Amino acid sequence: MIETTLIYLRKDNKILLGKKLRGFGMGKIVGVGGKFEEGENAEECAMRETFEETGVKITEFEEVAQVIYDNLHYKNHIVRELMHVFFATAWEGEPQDSDELDLEWYALRDIPYEKMWSDAKEFLPDLLHGKKLEVHFDYNEHNTFDDYWVYPYSDRILATPKDSDFDLGEDKDLNNAPTRFGARVVLINDKKQICLTHALNKGYYKLPGGGREKCELALENVIRETREEAGYEIRDIVSLGRVIEYRSAMQLKHESAGFLAYTERFVGTKLEKDEIEDGTVTEWYDSIDDAIAAVESMTPENCAESVAYRLHFWKVREIAFLRAAKQYLEHKMETVAPQNEATDEDFGTEYEE
Repeated sequence: MIETTLIYLRKDNKILLGKKLRGFGMGKIVGVGGKFEEGENAEECAMRETFEETGVKITEFEEVAQVIYDNLHYKNHIVRELMHVFFATAWEGEPQDSDELDLEWYALRDIPYEKMWSDAKEFLPDLLHGKKLEVHFDYNEHNTFDDYWVYPYSDRILATPKDSDFDLGEDKDLNNAPTRFGARVVLINDKKQICLTHALNKGYYKLPGGGREKCELALENVIRETREEAGYEIRDIVSLGRVIEYRSAMQLKHESAGFLAYTERFVGTKLEKDEIEDGTVTEWYDSIDDAIAAVESMTPENCAESVAYRLHFWKVREIAFLRAAKQYLEHKMETVAPQNEATDEDFGTEYEE
């Protein structure tokens, strides 16, 4: 598995690209970026690669997409690559050519997709229109993709619980603390019932879901976890937003992506050892309000001591996702709010989704 970054510098409705001067893809027009070095996270890699290839230090940038390349043929191996895509809007210094890239600013209407890797035109226009995306390409032996999908997700932050919210102690700076990623789903069956997992031996309730595996997209995460915990394949998946937990007592930041989805077919559960030991079962509730009431009923006094601290955070997380799902179902609200979007006029043509 490989992790890489791709950074696009943006200003005045223009984007910075470069002609690759050496190595793999020489002659292609590309963004800035490269592979992670040992111990780096995505942001650190983005900053280093941008400095090495353009000479500038990016100061304002955000991750706008994660792209998976499956079955990529690389150095006589078949690998899976996770690419983190960033837009940078502020930096120190002026971009300069390097031995890696011959740089040029392009107006959005003049982006030379025909000279870029063929995958770029499948996601870059959507990103420039303000969408946040997860993208998956399935490659073949010729290093071209046979199939792909593009999934827009909501970047709304629904809740940010921290220790002081529950009188659990002083909040600590967790900017450099490890971050765990996961996904949860508000799952609805054909009877319009809502699924919760109930750990009978520990006394807690959760939405189906769990931790993200290495180089796994959030959408893949929730599909896999729902299959394993609830036993269902899912359809009509809607992104609800994120909950970021700041667990100071554990020196941990925990970020969960929330989804709404409907059951498709039952395939059987595949519980982990600890889930079996906790006596985990699935239970169905007649409404979202009933599911919220079950989650709200959890207290440290009626749950196992081993989960008493985390319980506070779980309650906030699950209720935030359940309420977001209720809001979506009642109002059919737009859950993906574009930010920093380009307009059709910037492209000089009508934009097609």
